[in-house]
Amino acid sequence: ALALGWMAVVQLALRRGVVLASALPLANVFLSAFAVVFVGYLSTDREKMKLRRTFRYYVAESVMTEMLEHPELLRLGGEKRDCTVLFSDIRGFTALSESMAPEALVKFINGYLSPMTRIVLEEGGTLDKYIGDALMAFWGAPVPQEDHAIRACRTALRFLEELEQLRRGWRAEGLPEIEVGVGINSGPMVVGNMGSDLRFDYTVMGDAVNMASRLESANKLFQTSIMVSEDTWKRIASQATGRRLASLRLRGRSEAVRVWELLALRPPTPEEQATIARFEAAVDALAARRVQEAEAGFQAVLAARPDDRVTRRYLSEARTAAV
Repeated sequence: ALALGWMAVVQLALRRGVVLASALPLANVFLSAFAVVFVGYLSTDREKMKLRRTFRYYVAESVMTEMLEHPELLRLGGEKRDCTVLFSDIRGFTALSESMAPEALVKFINGYLSPMTRIVLEEGGTLDKYIGDALMAFWGAPVPQEDHAIRACRTALRFLEELEQLRRGWRAEGLPEIEVGVGINSGPMVVGNMGSDLRFDYTVMGDAVNMASRLESANKLFQTSIMVSEDTWKRIASQATGRRLASLRLRGRSEAVRVWELLALRPPTPEEQATIARFEAAVDALAARRVQEAEAGFQAVLAARPDDRVTRRYLSEARTAAV
């Protein structure tokens, strides 16, 4: 506006035969200021392009848009954030890889990971990395999300739904029908760009991340599909159906931790709540070595849920302890 005003004054003065001595110097100032602003715009656009190239494969477009509008959300160093992290892994992958040709295995894994990645992005998650057949993702960064625990749990449940769809196609092609385990934990984590000068990743790290990985592995022990920590369960309990399992002693932890099996992202029905209470009472009885009480409780749960393999596993443990 100032530049346009000055140009009008200069033009008027020239029409009246008046030469302003300062016209040329001020014109130079104007051009210099314009150049600075123009370069600034170019620099901003370059930064946005760099940001988009870096994150386009890891976050959804809606998250990317918010990052571009608020670049201060992304710090190049590390910072502590409250997040939820998810690990997912194919069970028995070693045996699967040995039974398939390399080309077929790659096609199979890509066919599995592609829809799972789509679900992560649709739920506003950040895809951290693939580790062979495993997938790691987190919520709550770079864009803060108050409902990050809910988003991660909904992602895990959608994984299982998508897996059922994939199994139908695999069955028709004579391919193996895999199962997956998912571990979820919430809490403070260090998040940021980590790596070397040559290559870095935007990732999370810390004890809370390690715990999620160990919960994923613990699914094999309990025959569960989705295991969540107590920190996650407290955040979703009013909106979810799940049941407490036995306390676990995890490597790196001095005390046992309580874990839950996630069954649904809705409150339980009265019938479901009664069965869950019966199951948890039996788990407590088994931990206290009240074996007969535990066995009776697990049998009652199986009467209501005949296909409950987690309860069958517990019942087998109770019967073994009774011998």
